[in-house]
Amino acid sequence: MGDAFVDISDFQFRALQRIRVFDKPDGALYDGTCPSWIAVSSQYGIVVCASGCDKLISLRSSDVCRIKSKVDINVEVTDIPMKVTNLEVKQPIALTSLACNCSGRLLSVSMRTASGAFIYLYDMCAFAIDYIEQRGPVYGLRLSADSNAQPCVLEWNPQQSDMFAVATSDGVLSCYSFNIEKSSSVTLVGTVKHEHIVTCIGWSPKGKQLVVGDVSGCIKQYKPEMALVRIVPPPSKDENHALRCVGISWLATTDILIAYSPKTGQEVDITKLCIRKDAPPQWTHFDDINFCGDKSIFDQRIHFTQLLSWKLVLCSSSRSSDVAVLGKIDSEWKVWTLDDSGRIEVPLDSEHHESFPIGVSIDLSSSIFPAEIGTEGDAEHPSCPTVLVLSSQGVLLAFNALSSRAEHQNIKIHREGLPSEIYGTIVAKVDETHNEHSYVSSPNATCPTVPTPENLRASFVSLEGGTIPKHNVFQLQTDAKLDTSQTVQATTMLKLHGLSPCGEVGEVQDSKAQQQQVQEHLEHQQVKSETHLIELQEDFRKKLIIFDKHFFELCERNDWLQNLKKSSAKQLEWNNGINLDDEISELEKVRTVVASWLDGLENQLKESMCSVEEQLGIANSTDRELFDSRRMLDFNNMHRLDKFVEALAKLEQKIANIEDVLTEMPTSNTKNRSVLTLDIGQEQQITTTAKNICKGMISRRKALYELQRQITSLSGRLSTQKDS
Repeated sequence: MGDAFVDISDFQFRALQRIRVFDKPDGALYDGTCPSWIAVSSQYGIVVCASGCDKLISLRSSDVCRIKSKVDINVEVTDIPMKVTNLEVKQPIALTSLACNCSGRLLSVSMRTASGAFIYLYDMCAFAIDYIEQRGPVYGLRLSADSNAQPCVLEWNPQQSDMFAVATSDGVLSCYSFNIEKSSSVTLVGTVKHEHIVTCIGWSPKGKQLVVGDVSGCIKQYKPEMALVRIVPPPSKDENHALRCVGISWLATTDILIAYSPKTGQEVDITKLCIRKDAPPQWTHFDDINFCGDKSIFDQRIHFTQLLSWKLVLCSSSRSSDVAVLGKIDSEWKVWTLDDSGRIEVPLDSEHHESFPIGVSIDLSSSIFPAEIGTEGDAEHPSCPTVLVLSSQGVLLAFNALSSRAEHQNIKIHREGLPSEIYGTIVAKVDETHNEHSYVSSPNATCPTVPTPENLRASFVSLEGGTIPKHNVFQLQTDAKLDTSQTVQATTMLKLHGLSPCGEVGEVQDSKAQQQQVQEHLEHQQVKSETHLIELQEDFRKKLIIFDKHFFELCERNDWLQNLKKSSAKQLEWNNGINLDDEISELEKVRTVVASWLDGLENQLKESMCSVEEQLGIANSTDRELFDSRRMLDFNNMHRLDKFVEALAKLEQKIANIEDVLTEMPTSNTKNRSVLTLDIGQEQQITTTAKNICKGMISRRKALYELQRQITSLSGRLSTQKDS
């Protein structure tokens, strides 16, 4: 369609630099499916790339987007600081995609493992180069009960930062909500089972609905609760030319961009679907705007990257090295034809083989302003968004989007500092090794090796800027007691790798100032850890109070149901003519449900205890004894003891009330003796009953005294241990 293309002279891309992130991976890692291995947080200036299925590599976006004068952009840059994070995933098979939510705070990692399809949610700030510690996922979510299922596609809501939609190869489409500040669980908003595999997902610009495409070519529109709104069949119904959907992007209320490919081929047709109320669907065909070839190992996939603030969409194909641009001019979407020097193209590798994009993202935090375009260098231009493209050869490419168009206003996002609290379990064991493309200083600089004890070396983390000591809760007690020689070696290690240039090794001595710095660091980490423990303690105490309240209520209800069942059974014996079997059966069902609630509460309490112990780093009985020596977990026993004493006090009050009533009974009987007319048998029965009640009260009183004695003894032992 010739009129769909338009020449644009006031917009272009400027190539910045090429960064080698990883070596060319084995093609088996891709498994024939083109992954999406890059995610960007403009809010925090962090770029994260995948390297195979077990590593994530993070960089500063300011380092990636910087401009160097008199530098050949065709030469790979090797002095960019990087941070390598090993993924602690059991039996990984493939990492299919990385994605960042609209707030820039959450990173999703879609994984296919030997156990099935999983999504791991990370705090994006944990990947910052300046953040010392390494953290694991905030939450891990199994997507399907089928162990053979694979994650197909995941898309974050563009407006609601806590919501994402995900589809798996067994046809399950689900929408979830996750709040990082309440990271104990994820909420299932809605789910539906598809007859065909969902291949692509697109949210509406306002994030209120989503559209999905599947291998049958159908487009389905849903609400987040998975209520079906409409179904649009593919434009062609010829069985010999059946289509599948390989890409989708919701542009506006009535406009949806869709990529179709034959089920038995790799050709592609980019189309725009216009849906209006009470009108048939209208299709605008752009055909193959990426000029796909046949050299790629990937199945056909189209990835649309939106820049709707400028009314632009970048279109990348798994089978083309070119990235096309669609833009809106007036009210029509057109394919923008740019100058050869102003296009995005993935370069050939060192062996002159084609490379293909395996991820495209846009960074809006760039502070770079464009140079002149054509002859209009004196015009006012907005700061440049930066397009980041990761190639299948492991090279990260950066391009500035230069525009002098009047409708392209400044959309820069100002970077924020790292938050005070970063989520995720601290990784106890950190890999110190870097791949050959992970640099913390100039590759030409050399530093001599300083001998370090093995037990001290294990507590260091290799990051940009050098090795910084990393301590967990238990290491604080032992590392603070390092002898002077170890402290000197630690200080030397710090100064060699980060606190002074490598050329000043001779000046690193046993200085009291440096020892004081290490000591202050240890004390700061200890205070931070103890504060975290206190917060965990208070949080668990609140959970325990809620648990006990529900548990006691359900126990009382269960006892009442049990007594009701017994009385109903007696009623059945007394009234042989009445059939209460159905009622008793229903009653037993209700009682069984209540009993299951009790079991569920017990399990929740155990899970909460395990979660607390995991966050505190308690792995075995030795760790637990270490915490008990510091009285970190006494709040559990003391709270239980307080609840037990409170229950006994209530029981004792009830017994005292009954005794008072029994004491007043003779007086009442004396006053009303003239009114009552009882025979000898009735009086004897009442006397026998009263004696039995008194015997029962005496027995309960003895049991109560014994319980009080045991509690007093237990309380004394706990107080003695606490004081010691």
